[in-house]
Amino acid sequence: MATTGSATARLLDGRRVPPPLLASRLDRGRRVFDAQRARGGDPVLVTSGGQGPDEEVPEAQAMGDYLVANGMPRDRILLEDRSRTTWENLTFSKELMRECRAGYRCVIVTNNFHVLRAALLARKAKVNGQVVGSPTAWYFWPSATIREFIAVFLEHRVINFTVCGLIVVSQLLGAL
Repeated sequence: MATTGSATARLLDGRRVPPPLLASRLDRGRRVFDAQRARGGDPVLVTSGGQGPDEEVPEAQAMGDYLVANGMPRDRILLEDRSRTTWENLTFSKELMRECRAGYRCVIVTNNFHVLRAALLARKAKVNGQVVGSPTAWYFWPSATIREFIAVFLEHRVINFTVCGLIVVSQLLGAL
């Protein structure tokens, strides 16, 4: 199984057009799907993303429509249309995959700047799979990297703030 999700991508027209960042992820998911099929697998692709307040359809539906318009068989696509965050993308998709196939293994497709955090969350959610990245435009990297760093830092805030506090205390004691 391949899964691709969208926690923050917004549809360009509120209805069907994925932005380039999301289209890149969908195209990568399709390549993973095709490679699994070429090896004799029987994959399905899960599109994951709920409906934002400014959107006419859930992102999962628009992603599925994009894939079908690009030659993907509709009967090989599962829609997870409730999620609003990466955590929900993973946990809700995991439920769908378990219903579809006991003992599933999946490939989680996200943008390359998001791979580390997605892998950490997938491990925490006990999703049986691996994470792969899709290309991201160079101009998006600085803001995306900062956002991901802050998210990972805050996810592990107890240990991070403890370590930071110990460093500050050691510096203060060293200055005495």
